[in-house]
Amino acid sequence: MFSINKYGLNRVSYWFMLVAVAALVLQGCATSPGASYEPAPGHRIGVLNLVEESYTHTHVGTTVFNNKVDAHDYDQLNVHEYITARVINDLEARSLQALIIRPGELPGLSESDLVGMGWNDYRIRPEHVDDLEAVMAEHGLSLLLVFESFQRQDHVGGSSVHIGGYGLYTRSFFGAGASRAYSNVWGYGIRSNPVAYVAAGGTRTTRDVEFSSIDESTIRALEAAVQPIIDEVVNNTFANVGID
Repeated sequence: MFSINKYGLNRVSYWFMLVAVAALVLQGCATSPGASYEPAPGHRIGVLNLVEESYTHTHVGTTVFNNKVDAHDYDQLNVHEYITARVINDLEARSLQALIIRPGELPGLSESDLVGMGWNDYRIRPEHVDDLEAVMAEHGLSLLLVFESFQRQDHVGGSSVHIGGYGLYTRSFFGAGASRAYSNVWGYGIRSNPVAYVAAGGTRTTRDVEFSSIDESTIRALEAAVQPIIDEVVNNTFANVGID
């Protein structure tokens, strides 16, 4: 089994966090209580995209020795760029201004994520509040939309493996197998004045595919299967944050 605990949490805290994140990204589901946000025409909204550009192939085998995770380059659909373009177009179609925010403007991101989990809600991590206030004030943002990938326990095949990113999931168990396109990507909002977590959106949607590896002959089919899943993530994020 492969599992990454990049935060150095103890076992109980880590599993609690995984359960909470899994609940958070149910399709179309509103998240735990956060600040409200009411967009108005002309509001300036920042877009911080932390999603990687590579597709992931996660394979779960009969034993832990058969498990593997590989990264693969895209062919036509760069998911990172696609998310940014989709979000900007959707914001501008609603008479909202969109501004790309670069990760380097929030130097603390290299140490921890922006959002942490409380007992029953999600909150901005204290170490990021000052930087977020400065960036949002500098650019005149009323809201910051953040998109990023994450790891959670296998929601596709139900194994104990933790999968992250987006791409191809395959499982082989004593001859029985499955191949699906999946995405562990979510988006959430951070409001200004004062800085506060608003809400998030994701999806558990997967799509069956007819191949078990990523190569030149399958990458375009995988991209075609992943795109509507990413669209659902963006749509759910907008709806939950309050940008209808």
